[in-house]
Amino acid sequence: MSVMGRSHAQQTGAHCQDAMALRTAGSLLVAIVCDGAGSAAWSYVGARMVADRLTAALSEIPAHYRPLRAHQEAVQAFVTDRLGAERRRLIEAVARFNGQRNVEAKDDCAGGFAEFAARLFKGLWSLEETKADGDTNNEAVHSVEIAERLRCTLVGALVDDSGGFLFHIGDGLASACALRLGNAGACVAEGTEIASPPENGQYANETFFVTDPDWRDHLRFTLIGPECDAVFLMTDGAAAFAGGPDQRSLFVPFANQLLPHLTTRPDPDLSDFLAQVLPPEKVHRVTADDATLVFAHKRRGDPDVSPEAASA
Repeated sequence: MSVMGRSHAQQTGAHCQDAMALRTAGSLLVAIVCDGAGSAAWSYVGARMVADRLTAALSEIPAHYRPLRAHQEAVQAFVTDRLGAERRRLIEAVARFNGQRNVEAKDDCAGGFAEFAARLFKGLWSLEETKADGDTNNEAVHSVEIAERLRCTLVGALVDDSGGFLFHIGDGLASACALRLGNAGACVAEGTEIASPPENGQYANETFFVTDPDWRDHLRFTLIGPECDAVFLMTDGAAAFAGGPDQRSLFVPFANQLLPHLTTRPDPDLSDFLAQVLPPEKVHRVTADDATLVFAHKRRGDPDVSPEAASA
């Protein structure tokens, strides 16, 4: 389920600027949410492509990096390298297209950019045409202007049976915790939450983006252990109702309302369920922004991770 924020829904031709992606392979889970900057013309493209491409790349992490907690430095280097490669491919592909068409930032449809974006999403535009061997500071290739048009944040999780990492650039919130069975069903075990809070700049509405030149300085990793069998990832729009008062940790009462349903439903895609409990009109009363929430947990007695996700 994907519902555009109130501020975007009121604009003709506006896009939902949030994106999410997740994959599982045995006990490995990769989940990512991205929030495109409202001030960036093509941020919906940056968010969608970073989420999709980085999730796919991390799901192919070599076996010699497993278990994840036993290879912490190597895993962090792998994530950093893959992110650097994917962001560079994206910026170069869009810069190359724009160099041919010279599309104005404020005109999404001019020069065929909308069609180009659709081809990117479908994998019909080959990002492999650009080299992936490292990141450079060559401004002739890395158009600062193009990078600014693609601005998006990053909130992710890479987890296996040993635990793993939350990784993060910018605002939004990631939370991992253990679950316990209460009278009403599953709930967050007290004192078990490990959170990756938002990083803001000098002002509350200032943050950092994947396409910024200094993105490496703002890429943060948070180690989580095997006792954490549930992960919540959210953009700042979702943190307005799923995060605590300061949006730096999970709002546990909200999570405990949903967990009995989320952990017992047999269907892996909970979008319809979350659409019922979090309809657009309810979300719009809390935030004007797009709101994306991803939830994943390990089913009891099941060695594989069961991903449950929705974009609201």
